[in-house]
Amino acid sequence: MRKRTKVLIGVLITVVILTIAGWVGWQQLHYPAVDAAVTAAKEAEDEGNVLYFAGDKEKPLVIFYPGALVDAESYSVWAAGLAEKGYPVAIVKMPFNMAVLAGNRAKAV
Repeated sequence: MRKRTKVLIGVLITVVILTIAGWVGWQQLHYPAVDAAVTAAKEAEDEGNVLYFAGDKEKPLVIFYPGALVDAESYSVWAAGLAEKGYPVAIVKMPFNMAVLAGNRAKAV
């Protein structure tokens, strides 16, 4: 094998290993929902990219955009409290738990 081919294969293997290590590290950085929030999230309708808590249709819809690296379910306790007061609430799920990657998700709600 030519030296150039060996170097290219080495670079590709290094890139793949760094990508996998970065992905695993990224997944470890997020802030998971506490038990109370997970329990409250079970009251919501999971509509794919949105957790929806039903409320009075005449009241304004409250939309939660999760913070960076925070699971959407983490906001379920507050959302359930607002829903008990009659407000419909939607918690928008974000790709990779980063709202900056899907800034216009509220339009779908």
